[in-house]
Amino acid sequence: MKCASFYYPHLGREAPVEFGEAIGAEAVDLAQRGGRRVEQRLDVNALAARRERREVVLAPGQHIDGAVMVPFPQVMERDPDLQDALVEIPDVAGFGPPQEFERLVLLEKVAAIELRDAFEKEGRRRFVARHALILSRLIGPVFYLHGFASSAKSTKAGYFAARLQERGVALQCPDFNEPDFATLTMTRMLDQLGRALPDEEGTSATLIGSSLGGALAVLAAARWPDRVGRLVLLAPAVMIAKPGHHLLPPEKIDEWRRQGTLPFFHYAYGEERPLDYGFHLDTQRQDPVEASFTQPTLIFQGLHDRSVDHTTVEAFARSRSNVTLSLLEDDHQLIASLPVIWDGIAHWLGLAA
Repeated sequence: MKCASFYYPHLGREAPVEFGEAIGAEAVDLAQRGGRRVEQRLDVNALAARRERREVVLAPGQHIDGAVMVPFPQVMERDPDLQDALVEIPDVAGFGPPQEFERLVLLEKVAAIELRDAFEKEGRRRFVARHALILSRLIGPVFYLHGFASSAKSTKAGYFAARLQERGVALQCPDFNEPDFATLTMTRMLDQLGRALPDEEGTSATLIGSSLGGALAVLAAARWPDRVGRLVLLAPAVMIAKPGHHLLPPEKIDEWRRQGTLPFFHYAYGEERPLDYGFHLDTQRQDPVEASFTQPTLIFQGLHDRSVDHTTVEAFARSRSNVTLSLLEDDHQLIASLPVIWDGIAHWLGLAA
């Protein structure tokens, strides 16, 4: 009897074995008793238990099949999805009974294990893909809107992107420094975000906005109620258009107006970059406090924030029934609170493990 042998890379974790010499064939007796045929079958497990087993040391690039070691060049690749191979029949030495029968049974079991593993992997891949598709329909695309003098590659952006990726959801992070930080305005940021938001009917985005990005998220929700479905605001600069709540004190704003530009330290670039006075003028026309929006909103605000006064955020949330506010023992960056924030976001979006 000739048979095909399979190569299974995952079996390399266990020490290979080799059967000793066969003890001879055991006959199958078919007898007629009382007009009925009785078939005596071999007990494969009993036969295997009577074999001597010993470890076989393999050189790199070899695998073992039964008692035959086959060098790697003799292996012919087959279906890459199953990740196994077929050894040509002439390369395999013949076996006599009962070793040949034992070998067939062993190969059937191993082949079943390999096929099962392949199907399970494919099943998991399809499950993740279906899960991601369902999530994308439920929560829509997710955007991270970075803050002033920050970037799409900030610590928070990377943290949320990694957590979402684990659940099959991609995070989109527009870079509002483009094409030039010097000409940045809230209007330009809104236009850039508007081009990226979904425009398909029935699809709305989830916006995660940090600091100035939080103010931008509120303005976007008010402008595009059908394209923005939910908001997550992290230390949102909602009072940026109000006197006394800007980035700078009044005397510094006067200097900015006289000179036309003013240098700001840019955390993404690690240096000071000039910004036109037009940014300040534009923020006066884009007021998040006056914006009307009804989308469900989570706000996370640090109690020790020196850039955004937590009392102003409390007042902003208190006047809106669609907003849930969480006050944290943290500063403006909220880095120490990211695990707590993510846990709240994940449960809110239905992404909790």
